[in-house]
Amino acid sequence: MTLGQFGLANRQFLNPTSYWRSNTYTPVGIHPGFATHRQWLAHGNGLTDASHFGMPFTTGGNLSSPMIANTDRDNEPQLHLTTDAAAGSIAYWKSSVPVVQNGVTNKGGFYVTLRIRVPQIAAGQRWFVGLCENPDAPIDVEPTAQTGFYVGVGCNSDDADICFMRNPEGNAVSYGQYAGRDGNGFYHTIVIKHDFEGVMTGGIWDGAYLLGGDLWPDYVPLYPTVWVSTGSTTTAATISVSRVVAELTYEKFSNT
Repeated sequence: MTLGQFGLANRQFLNPTSYWRSNTYTPVGIHPGFATHRQWLAHGNGLTDASHFGMPFTTGGNLSSPMIANTDRDNEPQLHLTTDAAAGSIAYWKSSVPVVQNGVTNKGGFYVTLRIRVPQIAAGQRWFVGLCENPDAPIDVEPTAQTGFYVGVGCNSDDADICFMRNPEGNAVSYGQYAGRDGNGFYHTIVIKHDFEGVMTGGIWDGAYLLGGDLWPDYVPLYPTVWVSTGSTTTAATISVSRVVAELTYEKFSNT
């Protein structure tokens, strides 16, 4: 085993690797006594409830949970969020309280990870995973037309690939490496981080890859959010969420 390190939002993590895990990050994080941790964890195995620590939540749509199985798509606990088979139907998971706020430059930072899977999605349907300023339940609109500040990944109804989305710029940038609207139906870890210098970045983190771009944020409270909608189609759509973790990190000391 080799003990290395890597940085995330100006936070240095220990990163053990081995011959079999050389392409995967396995970070050892900060002690909870020195940062604020919030978590939501799906129970899975047929249970539609969950455990949460400082992250109360609301849901909408039809909830279900598969049994854990020895397959690429069912090998960890997850909560399915499924719409009705009707146009304009939506299913969602959302933290009912803001868990992070875009930090003031040189005063702190945060990172949020959302572990999700998109098992079925069709052209004309929409989905989004990330952080939103708007505290209200999601509605059936294009993700890039959401109200207020947002940052995350997803698909508009006419997108062919998973896209990186942010506002106030209000545009989407395609991930060429993630062809397909559902990322092949596998698990993806969405990472959004904000560093000391006031720069926010985000992307899809699979193995050793972090993709994304700089964001220039407003200083607003943010709600972790996961949703899918049928758009103009009448075919039910599903998105699955396994866990959501937020860490408010390491205030930088200042005499001001």
